[in-house]
Amino acid sequence: MSNKTTLTIIACLALSFIGSFLLRAGMPRFRTIELLILLGGIFLSLIALLGVSVRAQWGYKFTVILLAAGIANSTAIYYWTGRYFLTYTLTLFFLTLGLVASMARVGAKDEEEAQQQEPPQTVPAETLEEEKPKRRGRTKRK
Repeated sequence: MSNKTTLTIIACLALSFIGSFLLRAGMPRFRTIELLILLGGIFLSLIALLGVSVRAQWGYKFTVILLAAGIANSTAIYYWTGRYFLTYTLTLFFLTLGLVASMARVGAKDEEEAQQQEPPQTVPAETLEEEKPKRRGRTKRK
């Protein structure tokens, strides 16, 4: 499951950046600023994918933040341009799919990690001392 999730996250990030570049083509203003934002996002995504590839929890959390920022960025570009609805919809779909896949892995333990954990140690019953029940209240005097 983990390899499929990692591949899903990588594919969603790649397709969302392609979609964002296509959406950027319709922008009349702020093209260079948007290009710098996208290049910074690609650099940060490489760092996040490094964490995802080694199955570190910070990698999944960082990917969730990047994908949420990608949704906000794509929505802002579409709002400013009002063009390329199909490209916007597909980009939003891939961003959401990657977000769901990353959120599913946040806090989840790997199968390997779960198998490596030792079972809790049990104490044999013979070593336990029997405790005498404590009496509460008054006791009868003879």
